[in-house]
This record gives sequence, structure tokens and C-alpha cells, in this order.
Amino acid sequence: MGDRTLRLSVVIITKNQDWNIDRLIESVLKETAYILEREITLVDSASSDRTVAIAAKYPIKVLRLRPDQRLTASAGRNVGYKHSSGDLVLFLDGDMELYPGWLAEALVVIRDRPKVAVVAGPWIDLPKPDKRDDIAKSFINRNGHEMRHYPMHELEAMVQDMHQYYRKER
Repeated sequence: MGDRTLRLSVVIITKNQDWNIDRLIESVLKETAYILEREITLVDSASSDRTVAIAAKYPIKVLRLRPDQRLTASAGRNVGYKHSSGDLVLFLDGDMELYPGWLAEALVVIRDRPKVAVVAGPWIDLPKPDKRDDIAKSFINRNGHEMRHYPMHELEAMVQDMHQYYRKER
């Protein structure tokens, strides 16, 4: 995009995602490197694995929700939003990866179309590395939606990850 004066907040929500957190944070750091005013906040929902320890290695803010708090994705996003100071907020889940070039394109849409408040991209449900296999599996997630896991050779043909970009009200 080239607008180096942009103030961007990235909010990452996690729970027991040590298997992916390095990949996610590194993708965010790489894709936001040109933005001078950026902040990255990880809000963890009482993980019992190494998610927080791994995230702490990076130049980001890590917030931990207590186990006795309401541990939902929306609660994590809300806490992250309240700790953000950017003009724009990018929300990512802990099982995602910021797709190369997506952010720059999304920022162009936000800049060039002032009536646009949200930009989202396509996504796929990518199973944990140890659960991948060569046949597609269908299952119902906790919200009752059918999800599919695809063979690795098919994933290369699909666009990865869902990203949501919200314009903050001032």
C-alpha cells in the first residue's frame, strides 16, 4: 500500500495453539514490517500448552485471560480491541496464517473505498499437522457447521485463511 503513516493494531486470539503460533506470528511480523506504527497483541484464553511461552519470544504484547473468565473467541477479541490503539484493527485466530500480500490488498480497499468497514478473505479449515491425511474428512464443528479437511495435494490450489479487517470508529 505504501501508506507508512497507518496505525495498525493486530489482535490474535489463542487457546492451545502452540502447534501454529510461530507460523502465525512470523507471518504477521513479515506482512506488517513496512507499517511504522503497528502493535500486535495476543490474547490467550488460558492455554495449557506452550502457546504463551512461544509467543513471548516475539516483540508483541501477550495478554492472558484467567481460567475463571468467560473464555470465548468474542471475549478474546473484545479484550484485544480494548487494548488496541490503531486506526484499523486486524483480527486473527491462532490457527491462521496471514496470507502473503493479502494485508496490502486489504489496506488498498480500505483506503480507496471509505464506505467499506470490513474486509475478509477466503479461508480453509486446515487440520493440525499431525492429523493431516490423504482423504477429505467431513465433520460438524461446535457451532453446528459442516467443515471439511482436504488432502494436502488439494490445499495448494486453495486460497488460505480467513482474515477480518475492521475500521475503528473514532
